[in-house]
Amino acid sequence: MKPRIGRPFALAGLGLAASVALAAPAFAHHSAGAFDRTKEVTVTGTVKEWRWANPHPSMTIVADKSAPVQGEYLFEYPAPMAMQGQGYSRNFIKVGDQVKIKFNPWKSGAPGGLYQEISAPDGRSLKTRQ
Repeated sequence: MKPRIGRPFALAGLGLAASVALAAPAFAHHSAGAFDRTKEVTVTGTVKEWRWANPHPSMTIVADKSAPVQGEYLFEYPAPMAMQGQGYSRNFIKVGDQVKIKFNPWKSGAPGGLYQEISAPDGRSLKTRQ
């Protein structure tokens, strides 16, 4: 006769497996450790791409001539739900818009970073914390 695993043990095992599976995305998520939070940089340019998606929206701009580094800058934003609470919507910015962005730069030195404030063409300005 084969030993049977009791129902409570089977349910506990199933619960453990489910919690591990649900926690995996949290382990994969990164922190703001990739950004130098002691520095703020401001750059202006033209929006090349605006991606409103989970877990983080992102924006690529082509910097104007006043930028410290010429070319494309990549910015990361908070989750869409957090941004909506600050007044953002998917259509706040459009490709081709001229924007001014204040950000914490990537520690790697790559152009771009973690957005702190953005000024839109119509004069609206939104920050990570209003």
